[in-house]
Amino acid sequence: MLNFFIAIFASTLPRRYRSRFYDSFHGAAITSGILETLFALGFYIQNYFAIFGIRADQLTHMILFSGRENITTLDLNGAHVSALMEYIFRPISLVLAYFVLEGMVRFIAVLSTGEIVPTLPLALLAWIHGCLISVPVQSRFALQVGDDVQVGLSPEFDLRIASSHPKENWHDLMTIGYQNRFYEVSSQEQGSKPRPFIYNLRLRPESKIIRGIVHYNPTRPEEG
Repeated sequence: MLNFFIAIFASTLPRRYRSRFYDSFHGAAITSGILETLFALGFYIQNYFAIFGIRADQLTHMILFSGRENITTLDLNGAHVSALMEYIFRPISLVLAYFVLEGMVRFIAVLSTGEIVPTLPLALLAWIHGCLISVPVQSRFALQVGDDVQVGLSPEFDLRIASSHPKENWHDLMTIGYQNRFYEVSSQEQGSKPRPFIYNLRLRPESKIIRGIVHYNPTRPEEG
């Protein structure tokens, strides 16, 4: 159970950080999308009624001050409209509305395509982090060695590629083209230097839709 709760949180992370936890996040991502939508929608409604309560109290005082004794339905409808127009343009309301929609998108993406979409704030932080470390990473892997390619030597893979540098675009939704055949990443492993990044690939089923493709050339590993 604890692992599932951790996976729910991890499913909100971008791929480069998510891969450090588990291999499969589909059930956790579905749950995460539903929870995100429900929590954001709940806070959205709760905050609206808080604003409406304030405006209703103000309306009551105004009516009593004017000498009227009763509050009509028209008065209440006007208070609702006034509170709604004020509320929907508040920054907190826009933020909550975004997370309602984002949760729905993340939920639908997992169900329809199997893609796990990270939450936008964490994706932005990951982008900033990537920009900050891009230069050190390029320097670290400046002296690259060629990839080591093994073909069908184990029931665990049809193609195994050990590389000196990480291949950021290689993931389970990407198709890898090599020697006129198409593969997909089934798993990743941590190896030893000088090729610590190991990718196990399996032949892609012919019936499976190609969503993105990388044409792999082991003599030019920087293009992977």
